[in-house]
Amino acid sequence: VLDAGCGAGRTTIALGRILQNGRVVAVDRFDADYIDDGGRDFLERNLRIAGLSERVKIETADLTALPFEEGSFDSAVSTHVYDHLGRHKERALREVFRVLKPGSRFLMAVWVPGWAMFAVANALSFFLTSKDGWRTMARRVGFEVVDEGIFNYAWFVLLEKPVASSAAAGN
Repeated sequence: VLDAGCGAGRTTIALGRILQNGRVVAVDRFDADYIDDGGRDFLERNLRIAGLSERVKIETADLTALPFEEGSFDSAVSTHVYDHLGRHKERALREVFRVLKPGSRFLMAVWVPGWAMFAVANALSFFLTSKDGWRTMARRVGFEVVDEGIFNYAWFVLLEKPVASSAAAGN
């Protein structure tokens, strides 16, 4: 499972705990200037405490240019990252699409405009990508929307890479 934009590892640890036979690849740029070593040391410490160091591989990479071969992952997840990619959102979606195997799924949670986000982020919430905007981008890349909803004030969407997708998406 690819954890795209793992940060300090909250989602990585949750995945590691439920995947009994799987492996997680935690990817981040680790360039946060407010944390020593960009946050990688923090992630490594959290994985040690959780007892997951041996089951998680950490990679430093940009989500818009992932260093993996096409079709490398069975699934992917990303929480509260893609909504921070500005004009690079679609390129990052295209990359996760590329590295997923046909038939694989990508679970993404992002902030979208709405009353809950207005309460949290005030005027900044008006600059968030809408649900329709995310759906449109995902479909342009080649994903199919399988499910969506709200969880902890974030919008989640479950996307699937169709089995016969490589020609349809131009990959």
